[in-house]
Amino acid sequence: MRIAVATEQDIPAIREVLHASWLAANEAIYSAAYIERFLKRTFTEKGLTHAVNNQGAVYLVAFAEDRLVGVCHFGAPLFDDCETRKELYYIYVHPDYWGQGVGTALLDELGHYLRPQRKTEVFTYLNPQSDAALDFFIHRGFVHLPSEDKDGESYLRRVL
Repeated sequence: MRIAVATEQDIPAIREVLHASWLAANEAIYSAAYIERFLKRTFTEKGLTHAVNNQGAVYLVAFAEDRLVGVCHFGAPLFDDCETRKELYYIYVHPDYWGQGVGTALLDELGHYLRPQRKTEVFTYLNPQSDAALDFFIHRGFVHLPSEDKDGESYLRRVL
């Protein structure tokens, strides 16, 4: 497996991974109508181009052989001085590669990227109904801090 910083050329494959993994992870939680609306307006080519080129964030991609199979987007938290922490905006792995270490490899690379910058923690928010996502993060050292939950999402933190 190879991990790299995303480029604009990766965007079509990034969209494929985001759509496939989001759908697989959430189809039991949301209605078909909601999913259709969400995927139509989220992870657009314009939005992903901005995300990939944003100097305030990092967009990592994972390749299995020559296929892009995972993404990890992280950067500065909103309304935070970010002296010691970064926010994991999202991490998704194509469902064909779930359970094969892609997500773990992306999190490991995130840690390798942040430690030299003296960042000591990373946090993320996730849908509390997503048991698979919660299990993934808990098994990789994240801790749920209910006092930090907001807007109906669970707050998880990991010390690097």
